Amino acid sequence: MGTELLAPLDLAFWHLESDAHPMHLGALAVFSPAPGPVPGADAETVLDLLGTRAAAIPRLRMRVRDVLLPVGGAAWFVDKDFDVHRHIRRVRLSGAESRDGDGGFMAGATRLAGELMERPLERGLPPWQMY
Repeated sequence: MGTELLAPLDLAFWHLESDAHPMHLGALAVFSPAPGPVPGADAETVLDLLGTRAAAIPRLRMRVRDVLLPVGGAAWFVDKDFDVHRHIRRVRLSGAESRDGDGGFMAGATRLAGELMERPLERGLPPWQMY
């Protein structure tokens, strides 16, 4: 996959994004654990699976860089140093947020998702993260 200019809407979001104005999108997904032990469900196995999947989707291994022409433009470039470990982070809700009750798990997870979405994406990496 060669160099490809950002689409006009993507370019607008790229230039408007700042600490004060996050323009990226996000989602919160909650999965219920399967009953009983699940073979291969440890964090390292999941990370390896996501790394394999990212290898199969070229855009996930691409980052955005400004280009000289057109003026103000930006393009997708392959990140030759792509490492899935820089995109996937493990977080743990505090004990009070992980139990049902006052606030409960969903309140804590929603609050954490909101805090994470306030952070701008790192410009030197492919623009995606998973927590």
